[in-house]
Amino acid sequence: MTFITSKFPNTSAYEVWSTIQKTKTLFEITKGWVSFGDTQDWPKEWYEGLIINTSIHPFGSLKGIPYTIMVQEMNPQKGIIRTVESSPGIIKEWHHTMHVGVHNGIVQYTDAVSVEARKMQWLVKLYILLYYRSRHRRLRKLLR
Repeated sequence: MTFITSKFPNTSAYEVWSTIQKTKTLFEITKGWVSFGDTQDWPKEWYEGLIINTSIHPFGSLKGIPYTIMVQEMNPQKGIIRTVESSPGIIKEWHHTMHVGVHNGIVQYTDAVSVEARKMQWLVKLYILLYYRSRHRRLRKLLR
């Protein structure tokens, strides 16, 4: 499992929470790494039980890979969003937990990611590390 954590000293937990559950935030923080097909029917905000059948386009590639995102848990009291994502591509299953919390008076946001890759596990782990570091940089920029 890979963990990436960012601190938001001048931002409220509510602001981080309300930002991470928006579809437009996903599009903004993943830009250049991955884009999604058929997004016109996506909700503005995510909710528990949401299932999105889409395609992903790694690095903006023209050929999309079928992809499913299932929001298993959305708990504002605990600050948790948990998804299971799947694809017939290299990554079979992608378990992603997002957590917003306050530690020592500072808001923290953590992504915990575990993947089941069909092949090239080391390359997938490297991608995840770089991808989530980029996502966190962009999220910090959005929340300034």
